[in-house]
Amino acid sequence: MLSDGVSRFLQHFAQRGLSAKVMLEQTWTLERFQGAVGDVPISTLGPLEMDRFPAALAVWPSNASKRKAYRGLSVPEVLAKAKREGHSAAIAPRTKEKHFDRLRVFFGWCVDRKALSENPATKIHFTTKEQDNTPVRREFTAAERRRVFDAEAFAALKKPQQFWAPLLALYSGMRVNELGQLYADGLDCVNRICDSQSGAFEVSGALHRPWIEEASCLPAGSPPGDHAGHPVY
Repeated sequence: MLSDGVSRFLQHFAQRGLSAKVMLEQTWTLERFQGAVGDVPISTLGPLEMDRFPAALAVWPSNASKRKAYRGLSVPEVLAKAKREGHSAAIAPRTKEKHFDRLRVFFGWCVDRKALSENPATKIHFTTKEQDNTPVRREFTAAERRRVFDAEAFAALKKPQQFWAPLLALYSGMRVNELGQLYADGLDCVNRICDSQSGAFEVSGALHRPWIEEASCLPAGSPPGDHAGHPVY
C-alpha cells in the first residue's frame, strides 16, 4: 500500500544524511500526495493520481495545521473542508515542479523495488529547463541592499511585520505573497530549521551572502511589538 511505501521510503531517505529542510519538504509532499489519492496499492498509481495531486495543491490552505479551523484534521479531511468552503490557492508552476521532483524521486525508488513498472511522473513537467535556468528579475544593487537594511531606518520601525518581513525574505527566499500568509505563532523553528507548513527553510545566508553583509549592520536589540497572533507581513 502507498502508506507503507512512503514510510519505508522516508526511512531510507533519512539515511542519506540529507538536511532537515530536505526531509521536511519530501515528507510534506508525500503526505499530501497520499492524502489526495488515498492509501491505494502502489502498483495502481497512474495518470489519474498524477492529476489529482495538483488539484489538491490548488485548494490546500496555507498553514493548515496551525489554523484553528483545520487543526487536528487529517489530510483528506483538510482537503474536503477546503473544497466545501471554496478555498483556492494560486500555485506557481515552479512550486508544482518542485513537488513533482520529489514525487519522481519516490516513484523512482518504487521502480527500483519492483513496486512500479515505470515512473508515472517522468513526463509531467510544469516548467522547462530554460525557464528554470532563466533569472526572473535582475539582482539588487549594493546601494539598494543598503537602503533595505539601513540601520537608522530599522531602529525607527514601530511594527513587528516591518522588522521581520525583510529578514524572513532574506533567510528563506520567500516571496511577498508567501510572507503575507504567515503568522508569528504559525512558525516552528528547531535547530535553525523553520517549518511554516507551506514549506521549510533553513536559517542560513549561504545563498544571500551580499545581503547578509548589509543586514549585519542592523542595530542590536529586540524587534518592535508583540508578535504572537500577528501577521508576519
